[in-house]
Amino acid sequence: MGEMSGRTMPGKAGDVRRCWSPLISGATFFAEGTEDEQSPDREANALSATAALRWNEIRARMGARLGESWPLEAAEMLAAVAAHRDYWRPSEVRVLLLAESHVMTTWQEFTARVPLARFGHPQAPPEFVRLVYCLGYGERNAVQGGASKNIGTPQFWKILAACVGDLDGGSVLRRGESDWVRRVARKIALLERLKRRGVWLLDASPVALYWGSRKKPARKLLEAALVAGWEEHSRAVVRELSPRAVVFIGKTVFDVLGERVREVLPASTPIEWIYQPQAQVPTIDHQADLARLRGVVLREGAKET
Repeated sequence: MGEMSGRTMPGKAGDVRRCWSPLISGATFFAEGTEDEQSPDREANALSATAALRWNEIRARMGARLGESWPLEAAEMLAAVAAHRDYWRPSEVRVLLLAESHVMTTWQEFTARVPLARFGHPQAPPEFVRLVYCLGYGERNAVQGGASKNIGTPQFWKILAACVGDLDGGSVLRRGESDWVRRVARKIALLERLKRRGVWLLDASPVALYWGSRKKPARKLLEAALVAGWEEHSRAVVRELSPRAVVFIGKTVFDVLGERVREVLPASTPIEWIYQPQAQVPTIDHQADLARLRGVVLREGAKET
């Protein structure tokens, strides 16, 4: 096993119509229409039933480990989160960004829809969830239905933009583009570009560890949740993906899971971490992090044509 030193571990320099590995995604959705209209998708629909069972099992196991006091989203919401994430998963994940978790979605918000047909993605999962891969999160005009305090996570868009060289995120943030249609189109173009380059964001915990404006979980509880999420879900995902490089988003998740990730990947795999975007550190440190992240993508990501 490789040793950790500083901030780097040593190494070398949709919906039902978009079903990925059930181990990785565990998330598919039934297509709309009659059974005859869906006939080419019957195999995928069968996988949807399997996925629903799998997410119920994961939810139950996480609940048993975290205790009754920990609020958990319904299995349908967990499956929707995974579907959004998997819609943008590259065929080969070369650079894996590993963060903590998504943000909890309420039932009322879950009924809202985020149609992306006008942006060229009619097959994208329509459910609203509080995850950066859901294009309605942080874009209230893109949402049909209610989603209260829909601020989103612009700091994560800045991280994603840095992967392709936009180190200040200006191309996808409100300060850089005030028109929501053009801004969403730019976000989609960014996700398409990341997909081509093999860059993908995964959360260590399959259940939400944050609840909007609520206080962040205590460190001990957060660490327990990350370990539980790793053992119940993300370990198998990372092992199957076998990325060429891993970059942790946040020192806490790195401290808790860094060695565990090392154990399931080849010893030569570079593993690094950058500060959480909200971390109270000098701006120069955040800027250096984004530059290092860009460097990892340039070295390990697929080349752009």
